[in-house]
Amino acid sequence: MAEIQMTSQRTFHRVPIRQTALALIGELGSESNAHGVARIVQSRDSRRKVLWSLLVLLGVGAAISQLSSLVHKYLQYQVVEVSEIQDGHPVEFPSVTVCNIEPISWRKLRHLIASEDGTSDVMRWLLFLEEFHFGPQQHHLRSIRAFHENVGSDAVHVRHSLNESLLHCTFNKAPCSTANFTTSFDGNYYSCFTFNTQSTNTSNRLIVHSTGPEYGLSIVMFLDINEPPLGTYAVYTLDSGILHSAGARVMVHAPNTMPVPVDYGQDVAPGFSTSISIKPYLHARLPHPYGNCSDTRLRGLPSFTSTFSTCLAVCKQELIVSRCGCRSSALPELTSLTHVPYCGQVPDWREMLNHRGRYNRSQHLPALDCEETVMERLKNDRGYETACGCTHPCGELSYRMSTSMSYWPLELYQFDALRQLFGPTEVQKSPLNRAYSLHDQNIKEGLDQFKKAQEQREQREQRPHTSSGQDGNDTRESGNETGGSEDDSYADASTPPSSYVTLEYNQQQLDNLRDASTEIRQNLLRLNVYLEDLSVVKFKQMPAYGMEDLFADIGGTLGLWMGVSVLTMLELLELVVRLTHLFLRAEWKPGEEVVDKAPPGDERAAAEAGGGAPAGDGRYARDYVSTHAAAQCDVVHADENDYYRSPGLWPRQNVDTNDRGPMPFENLRSGYTTTYSGNTKYWRLKRGKKR
Repeated sequence: MAEIQMTSQRTFHRVPIRQTALALIGELGSESNAHGVARIVQSRDSRRKVLWSLLVLLGVGAAISQLSSLVHKYLQYQVVEVSEIQDGHPVEFPSVTVCNIEPISWRKLRHLIASEDGTSDVMRWLLFLEEFHFGPQQHHLRSIRAFHENVGSDAVHVRHSLNESLLHCTFNKAPCSTANFTTSFDGNYYSCFTFNTQSTNTSNRLIVHSTGPEYGLSIVMFLDINEPPLGTYAVYTLDSGILHSAGARVMVHAPNTMPVPVDYGQDVAPGFSTSISIKPYLHARLPHPYGNCSDTRLRGLPSFTSTFSTCLAVCKQELIVSRCGCRSSALPELTSLTHVPYCGQVPDWREMLNHRGRYNRSQHLPALDCEETVMERLKNDRGYETACGCTHPCGELSYRMSTSMSYWPLELYQFDALRQLFGPTEVQKSPLNRAYSLHDQNIKEGLDQFKKAQEQREQREQRPHTSSGQDGNDTRESGNETGGSEDDSYADASTPPSSYVTLEYNQQQLDNLRDASTEIRQNLLRLNVYLEDLSVVKFKQMPAYGMEDLFADIGGTLGLWMGVSVLTMLELLELVVRLTHLFLRAEWKPGEEVVDKAPPGDERAAAEAGGGAPAGDGRYARDYVSTHAAAQCDVVHADENDYYRSPGLWPRQNVDTNDRGPMPFENLRSGYTTTYSGNTKYWRLKRGKKR
């Protein structure tokens, strides 16, 4: 058996990886559960390979198309709103804001006019309006807003105060006082009083555990409706639907939010007991990317929590300031804009009145025109809301209100009600002292009449009883005969008629009663605000198509079109790891390049006829591995012999086409390099692991 001659030389070569990578990919394809991939790898028919390749590509395209629509659906971030009822939990009581619809106390205005140091601005402003004319703007300058914008401090002096307005207060059957209220300014109502105002301290929340008027808020308000000063009158504005009436404007809102009674309040009439039952609703919204809610403080008024409506009101004020250079008294008073003048303020109106001959009697305010133009534009075009950047709170409380009314107070209880509301001694000094005096006069006169009737009754009881008949029946019969009724006969027999007939009201007493009742009822009102029940209706936003829905649909799509699952993905990950490991090891290293020279002539034919490797090939592989451990030849087992891998024995171009002979390494794993030189083939051993 011929010996294989070998030469060895040290050189640098790159480890071959292309065919090994293809082998790894082929291994994954033959073992993968993905539809069609195994068919492509295992099929020996080329047409079958092409067919399955087209089918796999079609499935991949359909899966990609459907996956793109699923991702697009997820990125829309649509929401659905579900409602649920929360029971068994205590409920936080809302804030209640009450404003006197008539912003000016005419009683205080009379005192201010009558005082020596208070006539300057009030009377001079009224005189100024008589001397100068502002055309279409005259209706605004005669309004309550213009009075505040131009008179200033005097307008503050004549507005209603909390100490005078709040006569009685109870909450949850416990007394409350002015300390539980805060006063805020409103351009339309001047003074507004808010119960349960919270700043940032949530430990002072008012929690309600029971329902009904007894466990809510109950207040009695004095409206201070009085006769206007003699010779004065107020201008009635037809365009206003909320002013020029008596009563209170009431708004129920979430704690720590700014009240906007003009837009969201309701009127409560004087002379009635008004009960407002409320039903709380909680709105839980999703933040970005599903929505644009945010829990922030109100811009310009950080003591309040921002809501969508209050944020828009602040934004309107800022737009008017930026475009007109003035602010509106009908919008929130921002602390950062107190130095900006009002749009309805007349510059130097006192100077104009003192030197009226120097000025034209017809005047015009461009700033007021600008304010009205901007407000009209904002009312008809909501495009500004986007620039304002206002959002709804992520958690917001709202209330549904149901209102009922009853006649209050009854004339029978009015006298004692005044004594308890103002005090037994202070009532005679109160603004309702006249009504109290009329009631007191009627009561005293009635008591005097009752005493006289009682004395007459006692005198009649002391007289001897006479009868025209033998028994009592004759007396009753005679009474009937004279036209008297049975009741009169019974009264004559028991009590004298004078004991009750003389207690009727005379005309003067009736007039006193009506006058007193009218004055009391037009100045007083009772307001009850309470929870209808303790259940809270929660409207909760939820993702219409969440991440779990996306993953479920992706899995269904991949399984339908490609038969791919999570385990298939892990198999692909394993292939990537193995290929990465293979490429990282494929680097230029110094090593042994072993060249085995093929046996010439008959030895080659004998080897081909033998159907095996060259003589000594398997032994040489073992000897080489043991001798040259650094080379690490990859040894495989085939036909009970050890072979080092090589794609063939001889150069194909030098073997007769009719007598190729067996190629024992054709069925082994490919990926090994051969080198040809003339009619001689050289094998380059692979550096690898021994198996």
